[in-house]
Amino acid sequence: MRLSDLKEPLRPIVRKTGVLGHLRALRGRSLRLTRQCRRRLSNARGQSEPAVSSGLYSISADGLPTWFGYYDKTPFSGDDSKILAMAMTCVRDWTDAALRRPLRLGYFEWSQVADGRPTFHPFGRTETWCWQQGCMLQWFAADADRLVLYNRLVDGRYGCVVQDVLTGNVEASYTMPIYAVDPAGRWGVGLNFSRLERLRPGYGYGNFPDETASEACGADDGLWRIDLATGETEMLLSLRQIAELAPLPSMANGPHYMNHLLFTPDGRGLVFLHLWLPQGRRMNRLMFYDFDAGSLHVVDDAATASHLNWLADDRLICFRYPYEGTPGYYEYTFGPDRTFDCAPMPAGLPARDGHPSLSPSGDLLVSDTYPDRAGEQMLLVYSMREGTLREAGCFYSPFRYRGPQRCDLHPRWDRTGTRICFDSAHENKRMICVLPCQAN
Repeated sequence: MRLSDLKEPLRPIVRKTGVLGHLRALRGRSLRLTRQCRRRLSNARGQSEPAVSSGLYSISADGLPTWFGYYDKTPFSGDDSKILAMAMTCVRDWTDAALRRPLRLGYFEWSQVADGRPTFHPFGRTETWCWQQGCMLQWFAADADRLVLYNRLVDGRYGCVVQDVLTGNVEASYTMPIYAVDPAGRWGVGLNFSRLERLRPGYGYGNFPDETASEACGADDGLWRIDLATGETEMLLSLRQIAELAPLPSMANGPHYMNHLLFTPDGRGLVFLHLWLPQGRRMNRLMFYDFDAGSLHVVDDAATASHLNWLADDRLICFRYPYEGTPGYYEYTFGPDRTFDCAPMPAGLPARDGHPSLSPSGDLLVSDTYPDRAGEQMLLVYSMREGTLREAGCFYSPFRYRGPQRCDLHPRWDRTGTRICFDSAHENKRMICVLPCQAN
């Protein structure tokens, strides 16, 4: 008899006796003991436990789970007076049922947060969102103190709107969802969010089925550009075109898709990950699209690229896992002739994958880590001038926040580089946290 044959008969017994609940409670106590032992061992070694409460602001909307989303955009308005947020309409923020409910969108006034009376100011709702990247909520460059851009249903399909947070008026709407916006607010780029959710749960939208599911690498699906002034859309690249550029043998089997689209700081180019799943194993390569020349380039196909961000117009930081070599943070330099050099970043940076962001002054780099065996996530700040790394905080992530529902810290800077905003579930629900941060 196989173990699977016993599952159904045992299930009513487990429910009635509450064995499963006891096991979960024991596991929770075990994790707490592991955390305590880890901290006591650190103290015995003379390592002080990082303070997570000194100067830390934890913010939620009406006591409900609240967060912002990804690390590649700031929730702070142009004058740093407001913080954008997404708020759930249910308490259990780790379930599939929660994902099917709409989100409330709003902002907090920083002055109210600083005074200890954070008030959520709602301005909209959205049905299209995901755990990791939310609804792409962000301030719109045309007026970063009043206008926001986010994805929602438009005419019964995935779309996007620009809205005034003070009046609630929708200033523009688009019949295509947007993944990223260029820094000047002229163009947006988008992709098939249903395909993304099917192949990378937690990053796309599941409101509608993926109509391209039968195609491994289609010619009618790919990278789209949206003119934010006129609403006109055009397909820049198909998945087939992307895959046919310098193909690797592993690309022959399995579906292809894209993720992590990011404009260059000058808006003239776009980097993204081209991913494929041979035998269910995820592989990728880093790509660059030149808008001026209309050309596509392979930046790196000798490693699995992870999280990336810009250091300058021609310098990109990325945590990568080389097929030959040591995983870590690397720096890409983009040459004017579209050559791409790659070199390891200084040894002072952590050897653990995280979400890096450079402060506006260029002095500090903030990143984070995934939960360790004790469930602890680190918030790390690296001095670019001094080459030193310090732990700005340590935050416990409850075990239920795993897989697509996980709550990564996703740290991001305010406009002046004096505060770090991040998401955390260390208070047993998603909350937006703000931590003051000064240069060393």
